[in-house]
Amino acid sequence: ETLFGLEGYRPPSDLLAMWWRDWSSDEAAWEAVLASGYNIILAPNSKMYLDQYQMEPHKDSKFRVQEGTVTLRATYSVAQLEGGDQVLGVQGCLWSEHFVEEEVLEYQLF
Repeated sequence: ETLFGLEGYRPPSDLLAMWWRDWSSDEAAWEAVLASGYNIILAPNSKMYLDQYQMEPHKDSKFRVQEGTVTLRATYSVAQLEGGDQVLGVQGCLWSEHFVEEEVLEYQLF
């Protein structure tokens, strides 16, 4: 396998890549994604997944949500990733199936 598919596969030159698997430096390191030359939308799991706890310890959180921690500082740190014109934007991910009430969704989002 390769960064964008199976061995021998050549993605189209106008491919738009979404980078979210930032936990695996072997599989999809930021440097490798950037070196591909493709345009990128950033949605790194450790920075842009808003359905996870926003603080530690988790017991201090107002609501019970998805395991993991994404602080406000981590979310804003996405702006420090070097990508130049290749980075077209960011996507904040909020998987609402983890929430039992709309109030939880609003709390996590805002």
